[in-house]
Amino acid sequence: METKKEPDKMVEESKMVEESKAALEKWIESIDDMVFSRYRLEYVKGRKLLKEEELLLEEELRKEPLNWLWILDTIAKGKKKTLLDTIVKGKKKTLVKYLQSGHFIDQKLILRYERDKGKKMDVKDIVTQTTKEAIKNEEVKVEGIRLSEKEEQTLNGILMLLHEKSDTRKDSKNKPTDNRTYYKGNLPALKVPYGAAYAEAPRIRFKAPELYEAVTGSNSPSLREINYIKGAIWNLADKRFLLIYNRSYKQGRKTKTDRVEAYQPLIMDILTSYKALTNKELEDVEAGNEDIKTKKGEVILTLNPLFIDQIATKFIEVPTEINTLTREARGGGRVHSGITKLRDHLLRAISSQKNKGADKTYVNKEKLPSLLGLDRYVKEGRKKRVNDRIEESIEACVELNLITEAKVIKGAKGQEKYEFTLNLEY
Repeated sequence: METKKEPDKMVEESKMVEESKAALEKWIESIDDMVFSRYRLEYVKGRKLLKEEELLLEEELRKEPLNWLWILDTIAKGKKKTLLDTIVKGKKKTLVKYLQSGHFIDQKLILRYERDKGKKMDVKDIVTQTTKEAIKNEEVKVEGIRLSEKEEQTLNGILMLLHEKSDTRKDSKNKPTDNRTYYKGNLPALKVPYGAAYAEAPRIRFKAPELYEAVTGSNSPSLREINYIKGAIWNLADKRFLLIYNRSYKQGRKTKTDRVEAYQPLIMDILTSYKALTNKELEDVEAGNEDIKTKKGEVILTLNPLFIDQIATKFIEVPTEINTLTREARGGGRVHSGITKLRDHLLRAISSQKNKGADKTYVNKEKLPSLLGLDRYVKEGRKKRVNDRIEESIEACVELNLITEAKVIKGAKGQEKYEFTLNLEY
């Protein structure tokens, strides 16, 4: 027998339902905040969520409010898979990329050995007399570019701004539309001494907050982040690097090669300008007021020609969010040089192998520590530190989706070597 509800009872239940809905909406809003705060704290160590991430999280939560428990559990357990990838359930996030000079990447990864003695060569054995004279009063022990973690991140941000503020157009034959402006920045390039000749140095003008965001991935970086970026810029302008490489090109049907030897900083000049200041603003600038300097000031950097040398034909594609992606792949831990060196090595390998369809690249096991900048630990006999750094570097590159597998195999002569399976779709 069916029992009918009394009118008063129905009104009361309807009211309870409405109150429950309102309470649920309020609860969902509160857990949005909880998720976002916990996400920032435990997963990205202070990075603000990208708008795309916020929308995806909000959409997922409103479809199933209890999903926040699963999300927090995923974060708390430290799972390496990014939360964004998990929520989109298989949808691929398109990576926006820009070009870095292949010569620049080569200089970061350079490693020279004397085949007979198995020792690193003295730089004096591999440079011309002119270069010897240039470095005779300098303490130069190695060639190539060695960067600190902060310098690496800052330089990535600078090169991303160079991309954003340059003419990067190409024609139907994939050639620069205008060689005079291609990757030259947003100011006229300068002719500067470079090796035995002169070369064009690109220049970029920008507001300081543009660089802070390019480096950190956040439009509200911390004071600590701002200070390390400023310090890194001055370091890159002060330190000199011994750059040695060959640049090959076609001249008619023949291949010609120029040898470049330069002992120079990576940032060749830094200028800061302030325009249209009021008298009060001028006083504030002269007094060192950082707020007004940031608001009204513009920075002009003249960059080393290395960054654009043959970039139209010899380049590596790098994600615009390379700093953020690498930090996330590391799971919040320190991004040491081993990770960035293996990352760059694999990016170069992908660029080289993509058109060939070959998805394997190899590194002799005994040489991998040197490739990752771990020579000091090897010399000190710190085997555990070396093995830990190698493992961390490989794990980070798997999380970056650069490789799908890494294993040690036997070479043709019985030597052990690492076999990396490349993601050629990266």
